[in-house]
Amino acid sequence: MSKAFDRVSHKRLLLRLREFGFGGNILNWFRCYQQDRRQQTTIVGATSLPGQVTSGVPQGSILGPVLFLLYENDLPSSVKNSSIATYADDTKIFKEIHNISDAATLQEDLSNFESSSSDMGLHLNTSKCKALRITRKHRQIKCPYTLQDSMLENVENERDLGVWISNNLTWRKQNAYKDVLPNTF
Repeated sequence: MSKAFDRVSHKRLLLRLREFGFGGNILNWFRCYQQDRRQQTTIVGATSLPGQVTSGVPQGSILGPVLFLLYENDLPSSVKNSSIATYADDTKIFKEIHNISDAATLQEDLSNFESSSSDMGLHLNTSKCKALRITRKHRQIKCPYTLQDSMLENVENERDLGVWISNNLTWRKQNAYKDVLPNTF
């Protein structure tokens, strides 16, 4: 997602908290926590005037990530026929592809996720979205996948939480990275 923590709607977040059963003084506390926030930027000694913050949850705080997770809690339910794994604002949608119909189903789930994200004001950063086909078969079912009318880049390796995953499930890339790492410090 693109600037996901910054795009959390304060109004929607309060509604989500109410849906989770927060009410009374606790909900008022959250309202006050978001209300009248200001921020300013300093670049090379020059500081901007304070600007009002109308969306987002504070990054670097303890509460920010928790509020974000509550806000986006229902997003995985938009994916009906594929598997989904999320870690904060990082999401993977995956499915075993045995035929063209399976590929079409995955595309449908990608589109549903995109639509639900957009409805919540959380826009996907398509330049960071990629397709990794994991297989040892020589004859792969190669279908293009798209998000926001952009074709996803097909990659042979992708790093996920510090681990390199390859399209043929070998550890070559991870081991090469691991061997170089001690020499960099």
